[in-house]
Amino acid sequence: MEPAAVVVVDKGAKRAKIGFILSLVSIFAWFIPIVGFPVTVCGIVFSSMGLSSIARGKARVGLILSIIFLVLTILNAIVGASLAVVMEKNESALQETR
Repeated sequence: MEPAAVVVVDKGAKRAKIGFILSLVSIFAWFIPIVGFPVTVCGIVFSSMGLSSIARGKARVGLILSIIFLVLTILNAIVGASLAVVMEKNESALQETR
């Protein structure tokens, strides 16, 4: 009777793959900051956990992309908030002149 085959599952590789996929999703998610923040943060977390696995390359790319798109998400939120304030001031100034 032969011994059963032992299958070693690298959980880090699965996390690296999840982080990579989330970083690809963040390419589109940064346009909507309320979606972009959680997607990019989760991408950073999963990619960081996958750095010690055999899928280091995917984890590294996922981490880099997630950080880039987190910065873009933050900038998008700042620009959107500032535009909303400017538009509100212009609208109130128009109403006062009427």
